[in-house]
Amino acid sequence: MDLKVGIQLFSVKEAMQKDPVEAIRKVASLGYKNLEFANHRAAEDPGVGFGVSVEEMKALLDETGSHAISAHVGPLNEETIDSVIAYHKAIGSDTLVIPMAFYESEEDAHAKAAEFNRLGQRCRENGMRLLYHNHYHEFQKLGEKTVMEILAEDCEPENLGFELDTFWIMRSGHDPIEVMKKLGTRVKMIHQKDFSKTSPSAVDVLSLAEPGKPITRETFGKFTSQEDFTEIGEGIMNIQAIIDAARELGSVEYIILEQDATQKTEMESIEVSFGNLKKYNGIV
Repeated sequence: MDLKVGIQLFSVKEAMQKDPVEAIRKVASLGYKNLEFANHRAAEDPGVGFGVSVEEMKALLDETGSHAISAHVGPLNEETIDSVIAYHKAIGSDTLVIPMAFYESEEDAHAKAAEFNRLGQRCRENGMRLLYHNHYHEFQKLGEKTVMEILAEDCEPENLGFELDTFWIMRSGHDPIEVMKKLGTRVKMIHQKDFSKTSPSAVDVLSLAEPGKPITRETFGKFTSQEDFTEIGEGIMNIQAIIDAARELGSVEYIILEQDATQKTEMESIEVSFGNLKKYNGIV
């Protein structure tokens, strides 16, 4: 199927922090109608993280002709999940996403996988689905397997799918297309950005990490730079091949811009990416 364009609102995090309502209006005016939220305050706010009520958000989505397609939520745990599900179902979303986790050991990876499986079952029982969003460190081996392999094997497919970030897969030294093929129809969404032609960093970040030493929140950014990121279509990634592979799976509905950092203003950046995405085949 052709892929719909979405945006992870972390791409305009400064604007969202300043005024989430006006930020969403602006994002929608630039053409992004499929919205993925980023809430890192779920313990205090089960919604979108900025104190916007269900009623306000529904009215804003109606006003802008936008759709809530998913949300990155943290912390997502036994204490927060029920209220998070209630809010996001109420605004029309059917997908929650674990945005990031770190793994201290092979045992810790198995323990977290068990937790994700439980949370995914809770989502499924309430008519929603749970996805995992990767960075590069999930492709680090802890023992005989990578974290991604542990998550895929330990979690039931119906309880945990994947939102693959192709940029971070590439940064792990892996081929995004091969990872897509391996996970198959468990891939439900694609996150896309691009790697700058002038980046000072190595493309394969994982090759620089110390073997066997788990990557932590503190060491995650040790080998990366804000200058690594550029707008879709402006860098070195073969985005058409990624789109083609995602379409072949048949399970991917959205390709979602997530611009972690930019050398432009946030709104300039997402406008460039939107225009470039529309030039690829297989995008609606």
